Amino acid sequence: MLLQEAATIVRTPWRQQQQQQGNLLLLMLPEQQQQQQQQLLLLLLLLLLLLLMLLLLLMLMLMDSIPFACVSKQIASPSCLQANSVSLQQQQQQQEQQQQQEQQQQQQQHQQEQQHQEQQQEQQQEQQQYCGLRKQQQQQEQQQQQEQQQQQQEQQQQQEQQQEQQQQEQQQYCGLRRLAARR
Repeated sequence: MLLQEAATIVRTPWRQQQQQQGNLLLLMLPEQQQQQQQQLLLLLLLLLLLLLMLLLLLMLMLMDSIPFACVSKQIASPSCLQANSVSLQQQQQQQEQQQQQEQQQQQQQHQQEQQHQEQQQEQQQEQQQYCGLRKQQQQQEQQQQQEQQQQQQEQQQQQEQQQEQQQQEQQQYCGLRRLAARR
């Protein structure tokens, strides 16, 4: 039997032996690949678990330091009380800042209104002054016209008086001449 097998092995060419070995390797490959894939999956799962654990730890650490967590859970630990007091102080500061900003805005609006009113008053005063000057000028012109009219009237009256005097003098002279002529 052994001799027959040896003879068959010797008879089989070298290529056939290689093909048989290759076939064996091909049969072995899928099993190895499956094992490797399973090992990789296990490693990935372990890594994911570790990451989740780390995340949970971080969340717990942050929950102690975040004031909102303390406020929502109403935990009476010293760190939470400090965090709450700090957050209240911050809120008060923000409110004070908002109030200051509102006051500043109101002051600015008040100043703008005052400036606007002052400008309007100045404009009104200027208009009044201009109108007053115009009125004064008109009054002066009217006075001058009245004075001129009075002067003209006085001149006319003087002329009329002079004419009357001249007429009277002429009449008297003429009367005296007649009387003298009659005598």
